[in-house]
Amino acid sequence: MQGQAFSTFKILIGAIFAITLMAIVYHMTSQFSPPFSGVSLTKDLLTQASNAPDICFSRKTVDFEKGQAIWIDAEYFSTLNLTCAVNRTGAVSCSIPNGPNCYKRCDFRQAVSIPISAKCSIGGCTIFFGTQNCA
Repeated sequence: MQGQAFSTFKILIGAIFAITLMAIVYHMTSQFSPPFSGVSLTKDLLTQASNAPDICFSRKTVDFEKGQAIWIDAEYFSTLNLTCAVNRTGAVSCSIPNGPNCYKRCDFRQAVSIPISAKCSIGGCTIFFGTQNCA
């Protein structure tokens, strides 16, 4: 009879150990959040700016991957009335002029971490690469 009690006790200890280990793993994985792409963070920033016209919204750093691009007339930004992209950094290559210092497309030819800002008015929204003060 004593052997059966000892086996039950070993199973109980194993179950407690397994539950504790699963709780630790669950807690560690629930704290993990995947990195967001620079394009989706840009869209979030523009959404904030479009909801509060004439106020500058900014992010200290946004990570863009090599090969990402921002098109002001892309369907991705169509609901935000994005009209201009302004480049204040050498890390971004902007093309297709849309006015003085205003571009329709900006490409990221290398992985960069840069500040960005956005400001909207009645005429549309402008995204600024390389500055936090919408200038």
